[in-house]
Amino acid sequence: MGSSLDHLLKAEDIYARLVEITTELFDDICAVIVSRYDAQNQTIRCAHGVSDGVAIDAAALPVAPLGTGTQSQTIRQRSAVVVGDLQARYKQSKLAVFVGEPRPHAAVLAPMLRNREPLGVLQVQSHTPQRFTEADAEFLSILANSAAVALENAQLFEDSRTRIQRLAALRDIELAITTSFDLSVALNVILDNARKQLEVDAACVLVFEPHSQSLRYAAGKGFLTEGVKHSRLRLDQGLAGQAVLQRTLLRQDLLEAENAHWAGHRFFLDEGFTAYCAAPLLAKGKVQGVLEVFGRGPLQDAPEWNSFMEALAIQAAIAIDNATLFDDLQRSNVELTLAYDVTLEGWVKAVDIRDHETEGHTRRVTEMTLRLAQKLGVGQDELAHLRRGALLHDIGKLAITDAILLKPGPLSDEEWTEVQS
Repeated sequence: MGSSLDHLLKAEDIYARLVEITTELFDDICAVIVSRYDAQNQTIRCAHGVSDGVAIDAAALPVAPLGTGTQSQTIRQRSAVVVGDLQARYKQSKLAVFVGEPRPHAAVLAPMLRNREPLGVLQVQSHTPQRFTEADAEFLSILANSAAVALENAQLFEDSRTRIQRLAALRDIELAITTSFDLSVALNVILDNARKQLEVDAACVLVFEPHSQSLRYAAGKGFLTEGVKHSRLRLDQGLAGQAVLQRTLLRQDLLEAENAHWAGHRFFLDEGFTAYCAAPLLAKGKVQGVLEVFGRGPLQDAPEWNSFMEALAIQAAIAIDNATLFDDLQRSNVELTLAYDVTLEGWVKAVDIRDHETEGHTRRVTEMTLRLAQKLGVGQDELAHLRRGALLHDIGKLAITDAILLKPGPLSDEEWTEVQS
C-alpha cells in the first residue's frame, strides 16, 4: 500500500494516487477527500478529491480556518474520527466538506501524521448511515500515515532540489559579477534568478544616490507598464526607503487601498501587484540601493525564501560596489593621464622659453613621429607612448645652464662633457 506512494515526488501526485487507492479499498462510499493542513496559518484546504466518480474542483473550495469542525477535531486530537450521522454533525459545524447531492450521511476521517505532526486529513464519506466502524478508522489511519511519509519525502526532495538550484543561481551571479564590469549584465542575471527562484512576478533594483539621498531605478524584469522606470524616491518615501532606513528585509503582503499614502501606490495598482518585498543592498557598511520583488498573488513566507532574498541582495550590493569602484578607477586613470600629458606639455613650453632658436622644434618632431608611426601601422596604445617620448626628446635641455645652452660659439671640451652628462 505504502510502496505505491513512496515513489511519487510531487504532493499533487501523492494526493491523486491516495484518492485512487482509498476508492479502491473502500466499498459503498460516495466521496474521498484529501485536505492539506497549513500549520503556520492554521488553515485547512481541500487538495484533491472525488465525489460520486467526479473530480472535485479543489481550487473552488474555500480555505477553512482551524475551528470546531470534524476536520479540525481530527487534526487537534491527532486521531481518526468516525461520524455515523453526518447530517446532525453538519448542523453543528459549517466547516464540514460536502460535495454534490444527495449529501452523505456517514464519514470517517484520519489525520496524516508525521512525527505526530498533522500534514492533512484523509476523509471518506458514504450515503449509508452508520457505514464506518472503528476498524475502518484504524485502517484509514494506516493509509493516511503512509501518505504522510510520502509527503514528507516529497517535501525533502523538493527542498533539496530548491537548494541546489539556488546554489547554482548564486554561482551564475558570482560568475557574472567577476567576469564583467558592465553593471547591467550582473543586475539582469540577478533579477532573472530572483524571479525564477523566488517565484515572483517582477523584480527590480533601485540604486542609491548619496548626493540627493534618493533611490533611482537601475534595472527591472517582469513589469507590464513603464512606471517602474521612472522610479526616483527619497529615503523618506515609499516602502523601499523604509527598507533602507531600517536596514532590514521588509514585506507587505496586502497592498490595499488604505495604504494609498505610499509613494508609487498607483504603480502597484496599475501592475496588479498585491504582495511586495524589499531588501536593502549593503556593501562594506554602505547602502548601495534596494532589491524589490513583486507578486500578483501571495509571496512565499518561509525562512529559506527570506534567506535567499537576502543572499540576492548581498550579490546585487557587491555588483554595484564593484561597478562603482571600477568607474572611479577609470575616472582616476583618465584624470592621471590628462595631468601627466599637461605636465609634459608644460615641460616642452619651458624648453621653448629657454631656447628661442628651437622654439616649436619639439612640436614638429612629435607631429612627424606620429605621422611616420601611423604609416608603419603602429597601434593607438603605442602611439600614445611615442607621442610622450617625442615630447621628451629634448627635455635634457632643462638641466643645462643658460651659459652653455645659449652660447653663440662652439662649446669647449668641459662644456661638451657637461652636456653629455
